[in-house]
Amino acid sequence: MWENFQNLIPKAAGKYGFTRTLKAIEVCQQFRTLSKNILPEKALQNADAKSFEEGTLTVEVYDSGWAQQIQMNKHRIIEAINQKYGHDLIKNLKIKMVERPQPLSEI
Repeated sequence: MWENFQNLIPKAAGKYGFTRTLKAIEVCQQFRTLSKNILPEKALQNADAKSFEEGTLTVEVYDSGWAQQIQMNKHRIIEAINQKYGHDLIKNLKIKMVERPQPLSEI
């Protein structure tokens, strides 16, 4: 009679045509979750997974030192996420240097 809410989301995504968007959100979240075992917390404070399209996960980084740390561990991050999904979902991890966004209180 009752169905788990987590099972309803993928069904709705398929029905309304936003399956790809839902998968991109999920992969970006997995970057943060699984990278905690690979990268220092400070690196994750200076990086955000921003998009996932056609096998490429794009991570924005605010500092070149942390970008280098992510670059050195990129194969481990890709492997961890692909292992989570059970297949080669991510083919590449792209690192993009950006300026840190201003806090809303300063705008």
